[in-house]
This record gives sequence, structure tokens and C-alpha cells, in this order.
Amino acid sequence: MKKIFTFFGVILVTSASLSQTNVNDPSFENWGNIVVKDSIEFWTTSTQELQNNGIMDVNNSYQVGNAKDGNYAIHLETVFYDNNGSIDTLFGYAVKENVSNGFQGFPYNSQVDEFKGWYKSDIQGIDTAFVLVQLSLAGTIFDGGQFPIYGTNSTWTQFSIPLNNGSFITPDSVFIGFASSHFQNNTVIAEGSWIEIDSVGFDFSGPSTPAALPNFSFESLIQETIEQPTDWWSFDASLYSQFGTVSVTKSTDAQDGLASMRIETTIDLVNSSIPSIVSNGYFNFSSGWLAGGAPFNAQPDTFSVKYKFTPSGIDTAAVILESWNTTTGMLVDTIDIWTNGGTWTTKNIQLGYTEAPDSIRVSFFSGNNAGSVLLVDDIQFIGGDLGFEEPQATTWNMYPNPANENIYVTNIEDNAKVEIYNLNGQLIYSNYQTNNKQLNINVSDWENGIYLIKINSESSLKTKKIVVKH
Repeated sequence: MKKIFTFFGVILVTSASLSQTNVNDPSFENWGNIVVKDSIEFWTTSTQELQNNGIMDVNNSYQVGNAKDGNYAIHLETVFYDNNGSIDTLFGYAVKENVSNGFQGFPYNSQVDEFKGWYKSDIQGIDTAFVLVQLSLAGTIFDGGQFPIYGTNSTWTQFSIPLNNGSFITPDSVFIGFASSHFQNNTVIAEGSWIEIDSVGFDFSGPSTPAALPNFSFESLIQETIEQPTDWWSFDASLYSQFGTVSVTKSTDAQDGLASMRIETTIDLVNSSIPSIVSNGYFNFSSGWLAGGAPFNAQPDTFSVKYKFTPSGIDTAAVILESWNTTTGMLVDTIDIWTNGGTWTTKNIQLGYTEAPDSIRVSFFSGNNAGSVLLVDDIQFIGGDLGFEEPQATTWNMYPNPANENIYVTNIEDNAKVEIYNLNGQLIYSNYQTNNKQLNINVSDWENGIYLIKINSESSLKTKKIVVKH
């Protein structure tokens, strides 16, 4: 059984559904939560420890159904891992409470003489899985044992480890651990070895009943999530796991719709494995460069994007645009460097295609210095075989924004329909523009807040945000 859950693979599969003539969610309106820490409550697992070290593409310890007790058991599996060309085989493990200071135990003071539970297994070759338990008093181990697990056991089978000394000595701490492979013999560890464990605990043949272990049936799962733009990738999963922070957030300072993407260089890690990059592809650690992307088969003249960059000290942000044909290779590979100081700017990059690509990758970099902030919004590919949906000469505009008494909308095309909605989706203003190309809209009686103005003309349909503040 081989279940290697690859974080980057998920991102790549998601990218395959993107638009053929633009990146998906070009105005960063859609955001969703992704899991960045996934652990079984009261247990420390191999996946949790890997996530704490920023390794997000390995999940070799997780809940499964078809349990012996309750709804879930824990699945531990040995997986193959290629870490930048350094090959390793990682066994799955779970230990009670923590692994700090050399896999210490946890407080427990019931009298016991047996540790037992249930397991399934599929152990490859001459590999061996293990159940381990130790009883300690005043820092000294006085009893314990191992239960080795071999071969295939497709139905729930009980294990038992006798603890004879526990009949006479009451511990003050115990250690409990499970491993999917022979943790002491690297030569026999085999990819695909797995065990499932459920309903574990101590027993005592005497008059007292040992205390139950918290989450002894692995029912309770703890997950931590962060919000990220849909169909865009960043290092934030690793960044959050290691440092408890993120670099990519949703901003209401937007040029199109309600949101833009805000990227901040939160820690100064120049040439490190965690630069502040957002891409519709992903970062390939083996090659040290970006990979993946999205289908794209148009030949536009121009790549247009709105951005606002506020550097910390002397710094530069950048957009990296790469497009290629799988058969003939790279067609456009350009990096545009941005240095402006805190105002929205529209950047139009000429492309010069000589043939149609079939794939594209767009990536943004917020700079090297901690505190540099880049906002990105309204990505468009225009011209060429796509036409110009919004010619610069006839693009409508509005001011002031925020507004107190009046909003002026200028340069409106003839016969355009102007509508304004509140955030509840209610239409609060409507007008058909005829030939004077300008509207004066009184907002003095409107409530403070955010509104959306939509102008639908023969050449374009465009929505912008209005802020009313009295």
C-alpha cells in the first residue's frame, strides 16, 4: 500500500483546471483555507514533526476509518522521500504527548500490569513494525517492552505487552510509541510498510482500574488552517509551520472587485528556501526554481497587471512571466522589476509571440527586505487574438475615492449601463449613460462602507470598488 500525499502534486492538479486565456482568479477575489498543521490530539506524530520543520509534502501518519473502536484509527506508513536529491525513507510514528528532550514520557500514576490495543498491518519484506511502552519512576525506567508486528494482518488483531513490575511499583510517567518500520535497523526499512492502531490502554489484574489515556482511540483531530488565494501557490504553509506567520493575505485595498493579493516579506531570508513568492505554478526544491503552471493557448500582445509596491529600505519587487509550448520550448520568459513607492500602478508588458504557447506561469516576488509589501490585482492578457477589452483611451474612471458627498464617474462609453450595489447585493443606483460621458452621483445620504460600481458597455464589463466615508 503506497499513499504518499504530495502537497505540490495537489497544487499542480488544481492548476490544470485554469482558464485557457488568463490565469484563474485574476483579481484575487476567491480565497480558501488550506491545512498547514494536522495532528492527532494528545499524540505527537511523524507528520506533525515534519510539518514543524517545514516539510509539507509528506503525510505518513493520519486518521483512517474502519476503526476497531469509534470512528477512527491511526494509520502509520513508511514512505519514500526525495529531499532535494537526498533520498530517504521515512517511517510513520506516533508517541504519546511529545517528543521533546529525547522522547520523554508523560505523567501517569496508575498501577498497571499490561499494555494492550488493536492493530492491522501490511509490513513489507523483512521489515518490522513496533509497539513500545516504558514505565518510569523518578526518572528511572523500571519496566517496559516491545511488541513486534510482521507481515499482513487484514483484520483487527489484539496486541499485549506484559508489565510485571507495574504490579508492585506505581509509575509517575510512561512512554508509549508506535512505528511503522524497524526504527533501529535502517537496512530493513521498506517503503509501503504500514500499521493501523486503535483502542490502546493499560490494564491491571488487581482491584484498581488504570486511568484511561486521553484520545486512546485517536478520535480527536487538531487542524490549523491559513487563508490563501484560490489556485495560487506560496511558501506560506511551510512559513507558518516553522515560524507561525504568513506572507500572503487578502487586502481590501483593491483596484478590481473587493480584494487584492497582499504579499509581505515577513522575514529576511535572502537566497533561502522560503522567499516571498506567489505563483500559479509551484516551487520545485530539487531544481531550485519554479515549475508547473496552467494551460494557455492565446497569443496576446500585452500582459497587464495593477500593482502597488511599498519597499522596506532599498528593495525591488518583481513579476516573472513564463510561457512555453511543450513541443517547441520557451516562447516568452520575462522579469519586470518594480520599485514604486506605495501608489497603484498599471504595468503593461509587451509579449511578442511568434507562435501560440500551450502553458503559462505567472509569479510575483515581494522583495528581499523584511517589511516590503506588494499588492497585486486585475491581471489581464489583452491584444493579439484576444482583442482589447478595455482600451486605455476609453477606460472609465471615478473620483474621489473614498467619497463624502459626490462621486464623479468620467469617460463612460455611450449607451453604457451604470449600476451600484451594496455588499448585500442590493441595487441602490442605476443609470443608462447616453452621450455626456460623465455622471455626478450624490452619496451624502449613503451609509459608510464599501460599494461596487458596475459599468456594462458594448466593449467591456468592469466592476470597481467605491468607499463611502462621511
